Amino acid sequence: MASAQESFAAFIEHADDVAVLRNVAKQLDLKNYEIVIGGIQEAINVYAGKKSPPYLVIDISKSDLPISDMGNLLEVCSPNVNIIAIGSKNEIGIYRDLNKIGVYEYLLSPLFPDILERTLNSMLSGQSMVEGPTKRGTIIACMGSRGGVGTTFIASNLAAMLAGEKQRRVVLFDLDPYFGTLSLNFDTLPNAGLRDAFENPERIDQVLIDRTLTPINEHLFILSSEQPLNEKVKYKPEGLEEILKNLSKQFHYVIVDTPHYFNDFTNLMLLNANIMLLVTDPSVAGLRDTGRLLRFIYTESGSHRSLLVMNKQGQYGKSELKIDEFETVLKSKVNHIIPYNNIIPMEFMDQGKMMVNAENLLADSIRNVMFDILGARQTKEKVGWFKKLF
Repeated sequence: MASAQESFAAFIEHADDVAVLRNVAKQLDLKNYEIVIGGIQEAINVYAGKKSPPYLVIDISKSDLPISDMGNLLEVCSPNVNIIAIGSKNEIGIYRDLNKIGVYEYLLSPLFPDILERTLNSMLSGQSMVEGPTKRGTIIACMGSRGGVGTTFIASNLAAMLAGEKQRRVVLFDLDPYFGTLSLNFDTLPNAGLRDAFENPERIDQVLIDRTLTPINEHLFILSSEQPLNEKVKYKPEGLEEILKNLSKQFHYVIVDTPHYFNDFTNLMLLNANIMLLVTDPSVAGLRDTGRLLRFIYTESGSHRSLLVMNKQGQYGKSELKIDEFETVLKSKVNHIIPYNNIIPMEFMDQGKMMVNAENLLADSIRNVMFDILGARQTKEKVGWFKKLF
C-alpha cells in the first residue's frame, strides 16, 4: 500500500476520469494530492514556475505532439519525477516512446479503477516500471587551474543563466567551507547546516538538505558555509556522496565550485562529476597548471565529459599566450574563450547580480558555455580530449 504521506498532482481533462482518480485515491487512503482540470500544457505552465511534486498523473489526450510535450514537461520538472500518462490513443508506438523518455506508465482514457489503483499504488510505493538507471540531474564540477582565473564568477553566472533564461532547477554548491565566495556573489548568508552534513552523513535526508539550501529565486538555490579558520571540518566521503545524490534528485543541474587544491575530498568530487569544467587564463602559470590538472584528471577523474574554458583573454596584452600555443602544448582543444573585462564583472557583483539576459560579449561567451552543456549546439562527434592528452 502506498504511503499516505506521498504527494502527487494530476492534470486531467475529463470529468469521468477525475471521478475515478478521486475514488482510487480514497481507496488507497491518499490525502496529500491535488487534481487540476486540464492537461499537459497546463502542467508545463505550472511547473515552469515552481518545483514539481515527485509524482504526477498527466492527461495527454488533447496534445497534438504528446512525446514532444512530455519531453518539455520533463525538462521543467525535478529530475526524479515519476509520471503516469493518460491518453486516448491505443497505440504501442506511443507507449514505447513514452517509456523511452522515462514515463512510468501509459493508461488509456476512460480510466479503469482497478488498473489505475494498481498502477498508482505501484508508482507511489517506489516499484520500478521503467528499465534503466535512476533519473538524476547533471553534476558539474567547476575548477580553476589556479586561484584568480574567475571560476566562481563563471560558475555563478552559468547557474543563474540556466535558472533564469532556461528555467532549469539549479543549485550552486560551494565546496570551500573557509574561503568560498558564492554567497557573497549573490549577497546572501551562508548556512551552518552544511558542515553537519559533511561530518554526519547518516543524518542526511531530504529535510536536512532543504534546510541547508538558500533560495535565490524559484529556480536557483545555493548551498554554502563559512567555517571559523581555527576549526577543522572533519569531511567524510559518504557525506559528499549523499549530498550530491540528494541534490541530483531535486535539481536539473548541480554546479559545484570546486577548490583547485587537491585532497581526497576534491578527488571524490571529480569522480562524482558528470561534467568537468576547467577554467584557466592565457598566462604561462595558467598553461603549466592546466597541464598538471589535465594529467591528473586523465588518470584519476571519472568525469564523463570535460570542457576547457579560457577566461580573461586579452588581460596580459602582447605578453599572453595565444590559443594555438595553448592547444599545441596541451595537445587539447580549448572549448570556450571568454574575453577579459575589468568593469562589467565588478558592476554586477557589487550589486549582487548576475548577467541573466544581459547583452554583452562577456555574457554571450558564458552563455555559449551554457548552450554547450545543454547540448544546444550541433557539433561533430569527436574523440574526447582526455584521450588525446600527452
